[in-house]
Amino acid sequence: MNIVILTGRLTADPEVKYTQGGMAIATFSVAVNHSRKDKQTNDWIVETSFFNAKAFGSTAERIIKRYGKGDNVLINAELRQEQWTTRDGQKRSTVILNVGKIEDAAFKPKQDAGAQHGQPAYNQPTTPQGPNARQPQPQPRPANEPSLPDMGPDDDIPF
Repeated sequence: MNIVILTGRLTADPEVKYTQGGMAIATFSVAVNHSRKDKQTNDWIVETSFFNAKAFGSTAERIIKRYGKGDNVLINAELRQEQWTTRDGQKRSTVILNVGKIEDAAFKPKQDAGAQHGQPAYNQPTTPQGPNARQPQPQPRPANEPSLPDMGPDDDIPF
C-alpha cells in the first residue's frame, strides 16, 4: 500500500505544463512542519520538511486555478520514484508526491466572542494567490464538530 496524507503550505505558485495531448501537469512544493522535544533543553523544536509534488489532468487544472504560494492544503497522494539519465550518462532519481486529491486545510478553531454555545469560531480559508486564483466559497461547519488541537505557530514557516 502506498498512501501519503499530509497538510502543509505551498512554497510557491504551482507551475503548469501541458502534454502534446493537452493534459495538464502541475508541479509544486509543500512545506510541512513537525515538532520534536529537545531532550536536553526540554524545549519544543519545530522543523520543516519540503516535498515536491505533481498532479495530472483535472486535478492539476484545479490546483493551478485554486491554490498559490502560502495556501494551507491537505494532500492525499502516493509516493512515486522518477528516474532519468543525465547528459553525461549518470543515473538519477527522486521521490515525489503523486497527488490524487487536494483540499483546503486553512481552518483552525479560535476562541472569540463570536463563538456561540461553546462552539469554536473558524478562520475562513486564506485567499488564494496567483494569477488564476478564484475566491473560495465559505463552507458551513457542522454544529457538532469537535475542537481541533493547536498544531503550533504558523509564523515558523520559512516563506
